[in-house]
Amino acid sequence: PSPPRRITEVWGIPSPIDTVFTRCNCEGKTFFFKDSQYWRFTNDVMDAGYPKLIVKGFGGLTGKIVAALSIAKYKDRPESVYFFKRGGNIQQYTYKQEPVRKCTGRQPAINYSVYGQAAQVRRRRFERAVGPFQTHTFRIHYSVPIKASYQDKGFLHNEVKVSTMWR
Repeated sequence: PSPPRRITEVWGIPSPIDTVFTRCNCEGKTFFFKDSQYWRFTNDVMDAGYPKLIVKGFGGLTGKIVAALSIAKYKDRPESVYFFKRGGNIQQYTYKQEPVRKCTGRQPAINYSVYGQAAQVRRRRFERAVGPFQTHTFRIHYSVPIKASYQDKGFLHNEVKVSTMWR
């Protein structure tokens, strides 16, 4: 592996950044956030016209963003990004639903063998050894908000406490 390099050297963005995420769609554009601006990259090349103001590009999103979680479209759930903010708040940005199109190029083949038959046998043996166990499941429920900031590319949901959304 190559040695670590500075963000400024590789992407030309002032360091340190606040957060970064890559969209879960065919294009897979990557977004870097720092202070009130964001940069968009396609295949490690900055797109023309960037940086831009976060408040203009993400439907009025404000506040100190400390992390982002990109969620892929699945069945009736649209593609969205959860922005985690300083102070324990979270705000969801849902992308406008575009016509379905097939991704060109080869999709990576990912095979998770962790749930194979041998793993299930080991898990049952472990459960008997330690006794009953508890499972915690996290679900993200999508619902159209009563009040949202609409934009041509998507809309911004109301800001809520993380504890309200995930328990």
